[in-house]
Amino acid sequence: MSKKLNAVKLSSLGSVLLLFIASCSTPSLEDVKTKDEYIKRISALSENELQKTLKTDLDSLNSLKEEIDGFNIYIGFGMSMGNGSGKKDELKSDSVFKINTDFNGIRKGVAEYTQNLIFTQKPELPYSSFEVYPNGESANVSKDDLSISLKKLYVKGQAYPEDKIGMKRVDSMTVDFSYEYPKSVKTFKFNPKDKKAIRYQNKAISIYSAEGEELEFDVPLSLYSDILAYQALNADGVLMNSNSSSAIPLTTINPGIKKDFAEALVVLKAASKMTDKDAIVKELGKIPAELFPKIAQYRSFNAKLAALDKNEHLKGFEAIKQMKEIIAGDKELFGLEMQRISLKFPDQVRELVLYLAEDREKITGSAVALANAYSTSYGTYLDRKADKYGIVDSNFNIVIPASEPDLAATDNTGHYYKSSKADQVFHLDAKNRKLIPIKKGYSFIKDLSDKMTVFMDSNKYVGVLENDEKEVIPFEYDEIEKVGNVLLLTKSKRGRKKREIRSLDNKLITELKGLSTKSYPEYGVIIIEDELEKLGMIDKNGKMVVKPIYNELVPVDQQPLLVYADDSQRYLSGILKGDGTKLTPPIFGHIDDFKDGMAVYRPAQEEAGKSYGYLNKAGQPVLSKYTVAYGFEAGYALVFDNDVFSIIDTSGKKVRQIPYKVLGDPTISLSGKQTIYEIDGKKYNYIGQPIN
Repeated sequence: MSKKLNAVKLSSLGSVLLLFIASCSTPSLEDVKTKDEYIKRISALSENELQKTLKTDLDSLNSLKEEIDGFNIYIGFGMSMGNGSGKKDELKSDSVFKINTDFNGIRKGVAEYTQNLIFTQKPELPYSSFEVYPNGESANVSKDDLSISLKKLYVKGQAYPEDKIGMKRVDSMTVDFSYEYPKSVKTFKFNPKDKKAIRYQNKAISIYSAEGEELEFDVPLSLYSDILAYQALNADGVLMNSNSSSAIPLTTINPGIKKDFAEALVVLKAASKMTDKDAIVKELGKIPAELFPKIAQYRSFNAKLAALDKNEHLKGFEAIKQMKEIIAGDKELFGLEMQRISLKFPDQVRELVLYLAEDREKITGSAVALANAYSTSYGTYLDRKADKYGIVDSNFNIVIPASEPDLAATDNTGHYYKSSKADQVFHLDAKNRKLIPIKKGYSFIKDLSDKMTVFMDSNKYVGVLENDEKEVIPFEYDEIEKVGNVLLLTKSKRGRKKREIRSLDNKLITELKGLSTKSYPEYGVIIIEDELEKLGMIDKNGKMVVKPIYNELVPVDQQPLLVYADDSQRYLSGILKGDGTKLTPPIFGHIDDFKDGMAVYRPAQEEAGKSYGYLNKAGQPVLSKYTVAYGFEAGYALVFDNDVFSIIDTSGKKVRQIPYKVLGDPTISLSGKQTIYEIDGKKYNYIGQPIN
């Protein structure tokens, strides 16, 4: 039987692909669910009927085997890596792919990763699931290539196996890890044009399509794991990187089921050559019993796909989600054997170049992972047996039993949830252990206070409800933001933005006609800009305190204090108080935010290489001047002066020196709320202590 292509939901969102490839047939065995039923049916036939049935069954099973041999499902995402818009005569040869040969750096990176493992726990019944990952980055090691398996879970020092943990809150775990990397690479070149398959060693690469700049081919998973990179040569021998690629696992029929089909065909062929009925029945008894329920399951799966294909309202990610659910429901049917690779290059491909790992080194070991902080007061959990969702608190105690078919938190505190299937938003009443439905069509946006909440209605306008019921701000705005003690509201009117400042009970304070705004909620101020691009300020109570006359106006302290620049001194800044009073004239080259009462500043003119210093909140220079200075944290700051990195306290005293061999700019990052300095490859905390 010839194969045909069925496309189930050829939906596209960006580069999302959802394809089903198989032929469809209706074998004569469709009424038979078990082997015993089949033998009973065969035994009841006359010899003439038996021969006709054997021929029909052989043809049907042969067609069905062809169908499952050609069966593939793939669901995936393409990744664009360039615009591919260059003309052919502009093509420049890309660099030849090379592996990282800093093997000591790789080993060091793996050691650093595995000494800083953390995990997140996803509460589920009958037992939780976990994701373990390194807490940090490494230039030499990819997190994705680090394989981690759980050993034991610990709750307050007591060990549990994974399947006995339930929803107990785990604080640490032991894991095994492995990291494999190539030490040498081999290239394999071939011209894919007009070829159906290419062999590499004893493995076949099937060419699905090869047209101009685009290629699609299937490789066995065992070979795909060795492929490190792809490049191509055009007709002029120019080496090209691909400007888009995707690699999608092909779901095929389980090899065990294919084997049962092959054995059944051998039996049917042998039986069809026999004439004695008893001998035929005895021979048919050799058909694997598992085959019959799998045929029924496969037909049921095809029926579900057909129903999915007919649903005209199902598109994009929802189609993908349902497709995955169908596959998961019949997972015993499937296996993974191949990977489909799709590539596009800037020019027509003469030869494809595959880079394959030839010699590998594997690093293995054991480590301890610590729990990542659970950031919300409440969250969802899944009861896998019931396939329902409920809500737990931060210690994973059940607040709402699992009763919803789908449920997802819509805020970062865990007080609002949405059921997509029911298109319903709920508010969690944790005290009374209830999910209270919000008005249909409303979506949670953010809390303004314990009682006031911003929602979006079905028309995509936002408004404010008090206690999730009473409308305080009507649903006619594009944006609502709380700044200090007031609300900044924005709505579109005849294509123009209209901005208002209102009190929390919806009383109009100011209508900002012709003004654009930038809010700083952390400082409780709103910076305004007029038609002449001059800047002013509105305070936390909605009062205009600084008229729009400045070229620069940025809050740098809670007081508030602001950095300003005006027309009197171009490119220089000064400090302005929150009431509009100038604390200093514009005499500084640059001023940072205030931290611990001091702000890093740069003078208008350098003094013998001393480029930075500190200002107090009176705008007065304090401490010394330094070649480079950084902001304070908890009473300490990093400075560089006289070729030495030092940590100083708020009096300017140098409390610690940080050594280095190779001078370079320090890397500054945050770990939680604490600053981490990296100098010459070594890390230090905010007071200059080395971090292992």
